[in-house]
Amino acid sequence: MPSTVTLPAWTQTAKYLALTTFRKDGRPVSTPVWFVVNGAELLVLTDESSGKARRLRSSPRATVAPCDARGRASEGPIEVMAEIVPERTGATRAMVNRRYRLAAPLVAATSKVVRTVRRRDPERPTAIRITMPGW
Repeated sequence: MPSTVTLPAWTQTAKYLALTTFRKDGRPVSTPVWFVVNGAELLVLTDESSGKARRLRSSPRATVAPCDARGRASEGPIEVMAEIVPERTGATRAMVNRRYRLAAPLVAATSKVVRTVRRRDPERPTAIRITMPGW
């Protein structure tokens, strides 16, 4: 008999997720991110060269907790597994744009302008899939 997946209740109401990844020496690094729920998983967009993406390539260990825009968690963290899934980037971007209708295009445009002014490489987005045993 298949088990029913139950995500934490906050996944339906929280706007931000504190995604904590771990450096090679074990020190945690927490970042507030937008997220979307897709069945039994959470999806996040990030730049493929971001610190969190680099840390996840070393280890899939992570924690998540609901938070505010500054990253202050409102509940205790939950241990999860997170992995980079570049093949899901397009679908994840579409879901993020739907969920954050007004803010997503504004943030993307601002990021593009800032990268151009600072003469940085264009953003190369990738998706992160977050799962937990039992989800």
